[in-house]
Amino acid sequence: ARLRFWNLATGEQLSNLPALTGGEPLAFSDSGELAASIGPAGSILIFAVGRPEVIRHLPTESGVATRVCFLPGEDQVAIGTRSGTVEVWDVPQRSLLVTLSAGDASVWHLDAHDPGRLTAALRDGSLLAWETGTWEPLLVSGIKNVAGIQHVVRRDDWLMTGYSDGRINVFRESSDRL
Repeated sequence: ARLRFWNLATGEQLSNLPALTGGEPLAFSDSGELAASIGPAGSILIFAVGRPEVIRHLPTESGVATRVCFLPGEDQVAIGTRSGTVEVWDVPQRSLLVTLSAGDASVWHLDAHDPGRLTAALRDGSLLAWETGTWEPLLVSGIKNVAGIQHVVRRDDWLMTGYSDGRINVFRESSDRL
């Protein structure tokens, strides 16, 4: 299996990489120039979309990676782990900036599209969020669901979570809580 990147406007193939992830999540930077993927050993691989090689390798320090997302810009990635932590890494420096506790449940989804906020959905159905930069916790949702979160979608000031049993929860964001 191969991982191919295409320019949709021209139809030109930009790169052709061996499938490094085995179906694991793939994240793109805001510019679309960098991509991040979970590697075979549970670490994070960063590569330039137009080049066929890995440009950064980030090991996780607190468990096997389950999710990855870029924070706004291209300098930081957040990595969710099976052990219930979220690690934030400086990509150019290859340095761990902070490790955030998300409890005991595996991190199932990460979202950093909202400037100033990193949101984690856990396998047990709960939600956590932190203010980026200070890493102060912004919310803890006590909603637990044994079915687990399958999808998280953010639109404006709404956050929707879809569960494997077909339920959907919708949260409206205020200044400090969802």
